[in-house]
Amino acid sequence: MSKSKFPPKSEYSKLLLDPRWQKKRLEILNRDEWICQYCFADERTLHVHHKYYIYNKKPWEYDNNVLITLCDSCHSAEGGHIKYAQQQLLRAFARRGFLSLQLYKIAEALESLPEFQGVNEPGADELSFSIVSEDCQRMFWDDMRIKMAEAKKIREAK
Repeated sequence: MSKSKFPPKSEYSKLLLDPRWQKKRLEILNRDEWICQYCFADERTLHVHHKYYIYNKKPWEYDNNVLITLCDSCHSAEGGHIKYAQQQLLRAFARRGFLSLQLYKIAEALESLPEFQGVNEPGADELSFSIVSEDCQRMFWDDMRIKMAEAKKIREAK
């Protein structure tokens, strides 16, 4: 029988009653001004959402930038769609011919970006715009052609 890396939901629910989580939760709700950081609702039930989880880390042990205030609807949607979104992203990369080593480099590059400390983090909209923007695509591929030509010269010089 395989053992899950994370505690069962009932155990995790108990951790959310811990005063340390309640304190952290209030800190995040105050930081986000008691407003959903996705749809900006301010009259719905609010949740403090972990953007990702780390094995053996307690809910209150995360940096504040990993936590975000979401309304009940957005929180449910996030939980219900995350695996599908991840699959779609990986499928899109695979269809464009990216290999796992290249995806690893992209992930490393994203991890190396400085953290944005504001609320309602920008990024996804700007990134998706840059991907569909013809000017950005042209600049990217022009840069790739230059790098490929340089790599070819280096190989031929060996």
